[in-house]
Amino acid sequence: MTNTKLQINKITKGFTLVELLTIIAIIGIVSAISIPMYRQLRPNLDLNAVARDITSDLRYAQQLAVTEQDIHSVNFDILANSYTIINEDSAITVKTVSINPQIVISTINDLTGNSVSFNATGGASESGIITLTNIDNVTTTIEIKPSGYVKIQN
Repeated sequence: MTNTKLQINKITKGFTLVELLTIIAIIGIVSAISIPMYRQLRPNLDLNAVARDITSDLRYAQQLAVTEQDIHSVNFDILANSYTIINEDSAITVKTVSINPQIVISTINDLTGNSVSFNATGGASESGIITLTNIDNVTTTIEIKPSGYVKIQN
């Protein structure tokens, strides 16, 4: 009696070849549908990621200005598609970032010298708008207000 029970348990543990082939077919179908959709969404995801990164770094420069009581600026280089955070009082470069080549800084409005500085109270030297564009010509903007408020607008 115990031999029969052991044999039944051994037989019922596992998958049949048909079950495995069915699972592989389902995975293949889901992949065939989702990969083209992901590729279509990728440029917009990249644009949003770069906008969030720039916004975070602007806020980081603002935070450094407040905590260190030194003027910190973020200088944008449109031609190199990059930006740099600099401590203006000590002339030390805090951070340099190259932006994803699929995303470009298309325009910078109202920022003298393509730069924004934050003072010891966290206020920005001037208000401005940075416009980013992806390879599908979708744009997003980052707005900087004199109070130091930084936000992403789609």
